[in-house]
Amino acid sequence: WLKGPTRGSRLPGRGPSAPPGMASMLSFCQGRRPQERQQPQRETYLPLLRPGGGASDEGGSPVLKELPLASRGEESAFVQQWLLSCSDAVALNILVEVASQRPAIVERATAKASSAACRSGDQHPKDFAAEVIEFAPESEASLLDDHAAQDAAAPTPNDGSRQGGTALPSASGPPTAAPAPGESATLQFSCIKYLCAEEETSVTLEVLRINSQGRSQARFRTKDGTARAGQNYEATSGLLVFEPGESRKSIDIKLIDDETYSGVLEFHVLLESEGLVNATLSSHLSVARVQRIDDDVFPNNRFRQQIHEGKVTQLQSIQLLVDYFKLQFANPVIRRGTIKMAICAQLKNVIGIVKLAGNCYLLDRVLIPSSSDKAKDLVLDQHLTLVLLILSGFLPVAFSHVVDYLKQYWRVSSTARMCLSSALANAFMNYNHETRLTIQSGDLVTAITGDVETLVKVGCMNMLVFADQLGKIFLCLAFQLGAHYHYDLQWGYVTLLLMAIFPVVMAATILARLRITTTALSSSLMRHQDLVKHVECMVKHFRLYADFNRRYRCVDTHEENISALSLALRDVSVILENDRYLMKWLTHIVVSFYILFGGLDVVNGSMPPGVFITCLNVFVKVGSHWAAIYATGLQAVYGSPSLERIFRFMNLPSDSRQRMRLSRGQRKSCFDYVDHLESASSSSGACSLDLVPIHLANLSVSLRAVGMQQVRRETTIAFDKLQIDQGHLVALVGRSGEGKSTLLRLLGGAQLPSGEKDLSSQFVIPTHARVLHVTSEPMFVQRGLYENLVFGVPPGHPDGRMERVKEICELVGLPSKVVAGISEEGSQQDYTTMESLSASEKRMVVVARALIANPEILCIHDPTLGVNAGAAEVIMRQLREMVLNRGIALHEGAWASRRPRTCIFSSTRSLCISYAHEVYMVDNIRGVYAVQMHDDAPEQSVDRMKTSSLSHAKAPKDWFLPLATFRSPLRV
Repeated sequence: WLKGPTRGSRLPGRGPSAPPGMASMLSFCQGRRPQERQQPQRETYLPLLRPGGGASDEGGSPVLKELPLASRGEESAFVQQWLLSCSDAVALNILVEVASQRPAIVERATAKASSAACRSGDQHPKDFAAEVIEFAPESEASLLDDHAAQDAAAPTPNDGSRQGGTALPSASGPPTAAPAPGESATLQFSCIKYLCAEEETSVTLEVLRINSQGRSQARFRTKDGTARAGQNYEATSGLLVFEPGESRKSIDIKLIDDETYSGVLEFHVLLESEGLVNATLSSHLSVARVQRIDDDVFPNNRFRQQIHEGKVTQLQSIQLLVDYFKLQFANPVIRRGTIKMAICAQLKNVIGIVKLAGNCYLLDRVLIPSSSDKAKDLVLDQHLTLVLLILSGFLPVAFSHVVDYLKQYWRVSSTARMCLSSALANAFMNYNHETRLTIQSGDLVTAITGDVETLVKVGCMNMLVFADQLGKIFLCLAFQLGAHYHYDLQWGYVTLLLMAIFPVVMAATILARLRITTTALSSSLMRHQDLVKHVECMVKHFRLYADFNRRYRCVDTHEENISALSLALRDVSVILENDRYLMKWLTHIVVSFYILFGGLDVVNGSMPPGVFITCLNVFVKVGSHWAAIYATGLQAVYGSPSLERIFRFMNLPSDSRQRMRLSRGQRKSCFDYVDHLESASSSSGACSLDLVPIHLANLSVSLRAVGMQQVRRETTIAFDKLQIDQGHLVALVGRSGEGKSTLLRLLGGAQLPSGEKDLSSQFVIPTHARVLHVTSEPMFVQRGLYENLVFGVPPGHPDGRMERVKEICELVGLPSKVVAGISEEGSQQDYTTMESLSASEKRMVVVARALIANPEILCIHDPTLGVNAGAAEVIMRQLREMVLNRGIALHEGAWASRRPRTCIFSSTRSLCISYAHEVYMVDNIRGVYAVQMHDDAPEQSVDRMKTSSLSHAKAPKDWFLPLATFRSPLRV
């Protein structure tokens, strides 16, 4: 037993005051001398190991002194408080040691805790312990006496058995903790997202049972996302039955192969709450997402060779456009809408031709009746025929109005726009780290907002215009030939010749002017990109221009870009006007020839005037139709830069396959480790998942230029068996540029290790744990403060309730006026108000958002950047509280059922590093290795930082980390 503290300062972490004997008990449990575990921010406690005071026996092993029975209640409260405040790994090792040496204590304590829980319901764990002590004091005294006798005969642990912190479980006796009696099992998936390749025929999902006791069962089913059942996968449902001792089951879902480009396909697998037997569902991992990796090239696989060779600009725009239309036509919604629109357009064309025939009939048979008998037979009553023709003229207008109204609901353009924009956004979200660094945000914004609309119009809607105009030309030609056949005209071949002039001249002109047109379009596109980049730079870096008094230079550059863009657009407009007048000139020439030949027939009396005027209108219409087709072709040429840019964005390299291999390897390594623990343990291994460490070894990170073999930058960091147990607060220290941020990005999943080989044995992170990576730069979405705070919480989850959000905001030190302004009613005004927060308040919001998300593994870059020493201590205290309590502001009665929390952070402040359980030095030459503070480090340094912002200058040079080389204040 340990005596109380020698100094009454507070310990960062749980409780109002520091538990007595914490440092010495921690050193004893880990087999070290007490002074080796002292840290400057903690109190120094003197252990009363025997009546002589703070010493050990002759064999070197500490011996606990038996205290009088009257003082055991007070000392038990101190020990209980320390057990609740230490890390999970330390507490687990202590309990395992007690269970191995005194199994009767664990059995009786478990039974009493269960009976107390049954009588009192949901209580705090501390209430359980207090009630157990008061439940049977007489038996407790006899039990202590019995164990005192056992201690005399029991061998003492060797000091060298546990060195270097908490050791991993060995094969001979892995530490496992059996669940409390009556505690129901928890069912969850092994990870939140499963990746599968396109060529695979099935995907396997693992369902885990934690606290595997008795027989449990649950139902599961699939749910459509962007992937459709029957088209991309087979719908699956069933019943999972866990027999006693089973902790893992598999679900196999068959996939359907598809050779066309489909983008990112995703569906969901749900564990249903109905039909649960002896189990509860995990709040975060009861739904798994299955994402299928599509390796097909957009829009067709025949361009795969050009993609690999980097010859994207050498592709033909017409081929890309046709393939894109085929891809869109494969969509059932677009296909049905396109067919409907094409049929209605041709019906309108037929109605137009009938209207032309009606006009001819009105002129020759009603208004100017012929004297022939044939004409008299056709006209029954001129007045009645005139009225019928007038009334029939309303029908085409009504039909066109109804069709044009209904086609807005056929969702052709909206679906095409949605598919392309969504595919482009999904492609960007799955780029690898190197590719994402090379993309300009302005180019991506232009592609999504402008190029997508251009491509939908050119590649989808203009195809309908092209088919519509061809149908009109065909009907006009049929009308001309029918009129010449009906009136026995002899120059029908001239009509065919005049009709054939349009496509020949149009095709020759497009081919002849294609190079000039594409050059002008490329120039205008480049000038537009320059303008977008400059505007983006002007908005983002306004303070740079203002602080250096360079506003005029920014305006001058903007005017230069506008002038260059205006000149480029003028050249494009000149080419466009010349192309438009080409068809006008051609139509005028053809109409002039027809007037020459047709007018002679009218003068000779071989052609009625009505037929002549109608045929003349037909030639004018044919010219306008060919002009529309020519404009459609020009739009395809004008849209080629947009098409090529989208084609490039859609086919940039991604990291999906590497993530798939890494995820599968990590799941296999975790399962092998858990199976090893369970096979070596006599129990069921209820908490084996919590013992899977974070393991890295001999990894390298390479950043390469996209589409090139030359290495732009390569950072190689050697991890010599770096292993971090769950349930620890870990600090990463080192000089600038040594790889701290890279290591945090690796651990947080923001960056993947280089290499195509299997890294499952070199990089292991528990896949069942939710990992959150937080950058050093505060980033917010354009929503209110509440929406930004609960950004990492699923909608409707209890972690996002308003009371918890405000409580965490108060704990991290946000001002009361900011906390009072948190509201679920988000708006643009709230976002503007949030942007007006100070830099330190934004940092507090970032930390609060990470704590509200409640991840199992939190990787955060310098959490106290930009805040003073007092605020830094508050933030670090809450990060440590998250690790010790397995979350912040959560139900205390469910502490045992929650997974351990691990926080890994980087910092250069000695105050922040002093809160860590473990400290690792990151060195680009020596790799990553564990370090610890000097024993003679000044204990008052933390107090100095609390009271004065200038205390850094007062701290010794070998203690303050930013001023040292880390070799002076830290020991390997």
